[in-house]
Amino acid sequence: MGLEDSAFAGAVVADLNRIRRTTAGRALFRGLAEAGCTVNVVKPSPPTDPPNAWTLRPAAGGDRDVPIVVVYDPADWPGPSELGGLPSDMILFGRLQHALAIAVGAPNLVDADEAVSPAMAAYLRERTVAPEPAVGEGP
Repeated sequence: MGLEDSAFAGAVVADLNRIRRTTAGRALFRGLAEAGCTVNVVKPSPPTDPPNAWTLRPAAGGDRDVPIVVVYDPADWPGPSELGGLPSDMILFGRLQHALAIAVGAPNLVDADEAVSPAMAAYLRERTVAPEPAVGEGP
């Protein structure tokens, strides 16, 4: 693994640890596990400008065993202020929430009248009080 790859992996693990420290994050991970959902996190290639992130299940003839792919680079977030300047863990939480929706076949993540889903709103409230993971601390 190259230095760039290890920095990416470390940043992804740090975001996963931040998410795991909240009740909303643990509920999201439980939902993914209960759905039997495998998620692969990959860096966009080529890099996106402006920063972007997305979630997809590659077409495989409807095979539900095909992992869902989250494409994002923690180094891109917080992004430019015109994009909301969201931290990378919030971006990853949203992408994982979308992965769960794909896994369970839920078409709408957010009600048309809501700015964010109830799970994201709970995460936003909790993340401000959850302690930061210690350097080198595993999931």
